[in-house]
Amino acid sequence: MNVVYQYDFWLENKPWPVSYSAIPYYYNDCIYYVYERPIQKPFHIIELLKIPSGQEPKKILLNISEELYLALPNRWILFEYEGHIILSCGNSQPPRPATPERKVCQIFLDLDEYGKQIILPPEITGKYLCKKSIDIDRDIEIADYKMHYKNSRRYQCLSADGNVLWEEKHRGYLYTPFELKEGCVIFGTAGHGGGLYCYRLSDGKCLADIDTKGTERYCWQEDCIVCKGDKGQLIWVNPFEGAIIEELELPGVLTDNSGIFASGSYVCAVGFHKNTNSPSIYLIEKD
Repeated sequence: MNVVYQYDFWLENKPWPVSYSAIPYYYNDCIYYVYERPIQKPFHIIELLKIPSGQEPKKILLNISEELYLALPNRWILFEYEGHIILSCGNSQPPRPATPERKVCQIFLDLDEYGKQIILPPEITGKYLCKKSIDIDRDIEIADYKMHYKNSRRYQCLSADGNVLWEEKHRGYLYTPFELKEGCVIFGTAGHGGGLYCYRLSDGKCLADIDTKGTERYCWQEDCIVCKGDKGQLIWVNPFEGAIIEELELPGVLTDNSGIFASGSYVCAVGFHKNTNSPSIYLIEKD
């Protein structure tokens, strides 16, 4: 593993909203990264960082009408559609007492057309809507099972008719959706510790219990999960064997919610330099 490119923001001790960082995207030898500046009425100011391989980075400001209800940037999704990079940034959270004016909506912006709002087919919009917060009060159906939040950091796996099949307690609270893969449930936790877990659904056997000190985000690269390690390093985990296959220390540490994205043999991640209060984007090539 080696870092083939690094972009430093160097904000000169200006605060950086790490908790609102979007996930970077790597496509066609180009890194895309978006984040929102403080609201400047009557627009949302979205900054697009576009880094073509071997070329100077480009910063493009997108002025989006304030009338559009955007999700927080940590819920945004970047994806490719018909050769263009699209930003999904519509609000997916229902109104709250503090924000009664907000509306649930779908917003897709074509970043290769300077943020032009576009309409996509339903099968695409359904796949790339902004992420919703985890609802621990609702049972999650996975295949023929249900995952039920019992109490403080404890989950039960129920059969379809409601019988408890197995129960486990974890470090931290659920921060990622339950993912079904090869007959196993995989998820990440954070807060009061945290880790990456993999359980066989049929009998509850724990295949992976990786202490990461917080896994709010992860991605897949081939058969491995890529996420933050317990010391802020980047790790590659085989969840079905419970083993860390590779790890890489970066110049800046990863936080619980650092954006991480894998494409082919490359991983794109956002790190953070505590001494300068500045983030960096890293492009890592897998050997």
